[in-house]
Amino acid sequence: MSNETSKCYVRRYAQGHLQKLQGEGLDVGGGADAINLPWADIRLWDKKNGDGDAQTLDTLKDNYFDFLYSSHTLEHMKNPVAALNRWIDVVKPEGYLYVAVPDYDLYEGGDGIKNGFHKCAFTMTRPSNGKVPLVNVFDLLLGTISNRVAVLYVGLCDENFDYSLGKEVDQTKKQAVCHIEFMLQKRTEDV
Repeated sequence: MSNETSKCYVRRYAQGHLQKLQGEGLDVGGGADAINLPWADIRLWDKKNGDGDAQTLDTLKDNYFDFLYSSHTLEHMKNPVAALNRWIDVVKPEGYLYVAVPDYDLYEGGDGIKNGFHKCAFTMTRPSNGKVPLVNVFDLLLGTISNRVAVLYVGLCDENFDYSLGKEVDQTKKQAVCHIEFMLQKRTEDV
């Protein structure tokens, strides 16, 4: 994936999403394309910088950050549900989480996980089938973690994606966006 955060900045700003990310934030896995919000103080958590496991965020305190942002990192986790729950832990009550994950059909072509670094895939339309570690975003957000967060936004982002091209073409190397993103707000207490 190439510069997924940068590709989406203008749209996310126009949607009003980025303006909610105020105060002290954490960008999990941002690397060379970390989120840049001039009005926020953002700490980058990235393996390449010597930080620990993004699934456990071992050295970080609970209820500390005003927001957490992560683009194309959750699919690298052995247990994405545990990772997302931990990410919720480090955000203050009423804080925000903004997460983007590659869409199984647009990015992987819907025929299995082709990216050898991905441990799972995400979808909005398919049920888990057992052959592929597939996470349905709606099942995750409206079921598994719904007592911890309010879902503010879920979207399939396909800007500049050419549906007429074959599955073998990696359109992310140009300007195509092939992901699902969601914005959550941590509840003040579990429901």
